[in-house]
Amino acid sequence: GPVNISTTTTLKAIAYATGMTNSSVTTATYTISAGTVTDYAINAGGSAAGSYSADAFFTGGDAKSVTSTIDTSGVTDPAPQAVYQTFRRAVSPNSFSYTLPGLSPSTTYTARLHFSEHVFTAAGQRQFHVSINGQQVLTNFDIFAVAGAMNKAVVREFTTTANASNQIVIQVSSGAFDNPLINGIQVQH
Repeated sequence: GPVNISTTTTLKAIAYATGMTNSSVTTATYTISAGTVTDYAINAGGSAAGSYSADAFFTGGDAKSVTSTIDTSGVTDPAPQAVYQTFRRAVSPNSFSYTLPGLSPSTTYTARLHFSEHVFTAAGQRQFHVSINGQQVLTNFDIFAVAGAMNKAVVREFTTTANASNQIVIQVSSGAFDNPLINGIQVQH
């Protein structure tokens, strides 16, 4: 039957011919490591791009895009370029959310949030908050200040679990200055 792999598992397979008294026995040992499973990869504000699906599961905000090339050199495992060139941003009211359904409540997930500043050319001009399942994980987050430049990708990762409704809810809301935004969302386990 199937074997569940949670970390690294070693399996030993034995093969022999049935009904044969003098059949040879062959054995093999396999070591299998569990990989990362991506439950969601969303291009916020955009259409499908690579392994990222079109924008979905959101409430509020509006979709925008730019044509600038985004520098992804500082990001490990960056999203496709098209993800950083589209975004969902808040308008009145100054927040929006993503509710990602169908998750397992006992599973630990990593939420990878992708950002790029497309408008402002200095720190302190856009600052906003992000909460995951009601817990604030970013306070007055300033994309430019973290990236050090306009049109440069930044990823922030957070560990979370699904709520009682088997969801992860990501709330993006206004902070000290201007409209909050997000370019992409990944949820992995």
